[in-house]
Amino acid sequence: MKTIHMHKYGYEADEVILTKWLKKEGESIREGEAIAEVETIKVAAVLEATTSGILYKILVSEGTTVLAGEPVALVIDQDEQPPDMVNSEIPLERKGEKEMSKEVEEVKMTAETNVFTTRAEEAATERHSLDLKKSPNETIIPLTGSRKTMAEQMGYSARTYASVTSFFDADVTQLLQIRKKLKPLEEEKKVRLTLTVFLVKAVSKVLQEIPILNSTFDGEKIIIKNYYNIGIAMSGENRLIVPVINHVEKKGLLEIARNLAELTEKFQTNTFSVNDVTGSTFTITNIGMTGPSTASAPLINPPESAILSVQSVCKKPVVQNDEIVIRQIMPLSMTFDHRIIFPRDIAEFRKKLKELLEKPQLLLSNEDAIPRFGDDSRNVGNQ
Repeated sequence: MKTIHMHKYGYEADEVILTKWLKKEGESIREGEAIAEVETIKVAAVLEATTSGILYKILVSEGTTVLAGEPVALVIDQDEQPPDMVNSEIPLERKGEKEMSKEVEEVKMTAETNVFTTRAEEAATERHSLDLKKSPNETIIPLTGSRKTMAEQMGYSARTYASVTSFFDADVTQLLQIRKKLKPLEEEKKVRLTLTVFLVKAVSKVLQEIPILNSTFDGEKIIIKNYYNIGIAMSGENRLIVPVINHVEKKGLLEIARNLAELTEKFQTNTFSVNDVTGSTFTITNIGMTGPSTASAPLINPPESAILSVQSVCKKPVVQNDEIVIRQIMPLSMTFDHRIIFPRDIAEFRKKLKELLEKPQLLLSNEDAIPRFGDDSRNVGNQ
């Protein structure tokens, strides 16, 4: 008989919620096959079998939080005689549940409050004077999984960082014109060169010139990262996840576009791996689709030192050559940790990022697979 233990999903994920078994007791399984769905503090994933055979006994029920390394299932060989469960030494009890297992099994309905409780919950109520009565006019949403992690991370960010936000605009009129000219290339390469793709590339270039913005601070020392992993905040119903495009400094626009498309599909299907959502050194959050075109002041994504917020492009009147003209404007904001980053660093970041977005031919200069376009700097608004 062999035991399957809960995997460790990244260095932070000591606790894992087993959300759904994909195999039943008595079914054949293969090594490397997904046998259960799990959720860590950051991402949904799968538990893969570490051996082949017959899934003889499931030790953990769905919805249970399991520590990494704990046994979750027993497997026997195809021709192996099932053991005597009573006499064999099988780890039927998991860590931390020896005192709780019998209590959790017995569930009763409390008529006065119309709330399901367990003996364990009743004991906790008595110890801590908790009131389990719920109002019929209230909806209770348990804070678990990635939503709990988001709350903890944002709370830590608000309590710890000396956050300051700088607001600015970029004229992306010429960039939008170039995007139209690149439509045939998009169809040929089967990619979408969105504004986010250009923004990711532009940010990575600026970070290389202002490395303090690509750093972490542990309270005693600043750690500057010499690689540029750009996190792209994605939000949906009850989810806020930051998947990562790794080593953007080594990639062209087409590869960034492919990476972004893959991450978007994984977000929609909830199939991220741990590597997809860890290791970011700088985050971009684009909330342009969810509200008016006014820049916001986002919280920094720990342990990073800065975050860039992007809003919807909108038409605005600007003064150009002493005339009022309509330009396509992208509102932006940069929140930074003032403990280690100074306003002059942000001023330099704003200047360089605006230049790349307003003169996008600078981003195309080393793109062998992308056509060159002339510098129509006369149409770039001076803001």
